[in-house]
Amino acid sequence: MKLFMEIELPQSGPVLFAEGSAFPTIGALYSAIAHAYAALPSSAITGDRQIAIGGGTGAASTITDADDAAAAIARIKEQGEGSTTSPVGDPNTPGDDLAHYYQFAEIFYGRRLVANADGVFEFTGAELPFPQVLPMAEVPAAGYPESADFDKAYTEVLGDLQQAWETGDQPVNGQKPSSAAVGAMFGLESLAVTLMTTPRTDGPGNLGPDFKLAT
Repeated sequence: MKLFMEIELPQSGPVLFAEGSAFPTIGALYSAIAHAYAALPSSAITGDRQIAIGGGTGAASTITDADDAAAAIARIKEQGEGSTTSPVGDPNTPGDDLAHYYQFAEIFYGRRLVANADGVFEFTGAELPFPQVLPMAEVPAAGYPESADFDKAYTEVLGDLQQAWETGDQPVNGQKPSSAAVGAMFGLESLAVTLMTTPRTDGPGNLGPDFKLAT
């Protein structure tokens, strides 16, 4: 959890400890990307070969100019870090989740993040039991024969994404490849869990998904 928290560490430190200090974080990387977009000529950002997916807070929209890029990067940073005043991904969106850093921190501290009477956020809320961790062993280079179904489904996800990119997400049999990819992606979970709850027969720990391309 500490590793994930370090990856998502807000640039100015966590809200509850914020003092405006600078940190070498992933947020700094996104800021550099935003500056690079702003420096591009307007003709360089066209929206060509981009795909808009879904709707609402989970939508992925096309980037057609520097303002679109800046807004998208700001949203990514909010989702990961929160803002300088709130641990919520987007305080202006009712019901929006905590930013990733604070979700990981809740697991690490074992408590929900709540605001005290002074408006300072603390990990003093309801207990949050550490989630179940499956004893998956390191997947050998050759993989597992038992992972064949997972690998096939994983390959289909990548194939759908590639088709969406190559064709501009033109529907196939009434369904966009991007939609097919998203649906198939969620199907990977049950296949992976089945593997990760199956003990190995040749050593300690459980099986795991190979993430290999099926041939």
